[in-house]
Amino acid sequence: MGTIILLNAWYLLMIPIVLATALVGLWLTKVLPWQRVAAELARIITDRNTVAFRKFLTEESGASFMRLSTVLLTGYAKKGDLEAVRFMLDNGTIGADKAFVTAAGEDQLEVMEWLLQRGIVIDYFERNWPTALMTAAHVGREKAVRFLIEHGASPNVRKSDGMTALTMARRRGHHDVARYLEEHGATA
Repeated sequence: MGTIILLNAWYLLMIPIVLATALVGLWLTKVLPWQRVAAELARIITDRNTVAFRKFLTEESGASFMRLSTVLLTGYAKKGDLEAVRFMLDNGTIGADKAFVTAAGEDQLEVMEWLLQRGIVIDYFERNWPTALMTAAHVGREKAVRFLIEHGASPNVRKSDGMTALTMARRRGHHDVARYLEEHGATA
């Protein structure tokens, strides 16, 4: 009887160890390689290595790698790193629309201007993604809201849930943004 209790206690102690070992193994085989890939891609972008970047996009083909490059693109747009955004888009990265929306949410006017010159659709959105104007209004980025309205963004585009840039600004308490939108034809 004592042996059975001792064995059961031993098994109970081993369960967390086995689980921890499995998680470490998963991290080493799945997460760590992606971190290495992301770090390598970021280094290539920082170095503006066109050949390596295009090679990376063609050799590492697949939806996961394209998503990774799009995530990095929006990250650079968020930081306002126009040179990195330009480099990535000039060399085959997709996702300019999401980069534009991200830049609007951070008042990154230089990136927004360049993307508009490149031909981005100012009121672009898909499914439940907000427009750039909705994003800027939601987070109270008055400079971006003004920029977008001045460049022809429609203040009355509605998401599938009926939300507009004006309703988003009001709900978040961005009264100056809401007032500006109303002055430029926005309705709730």
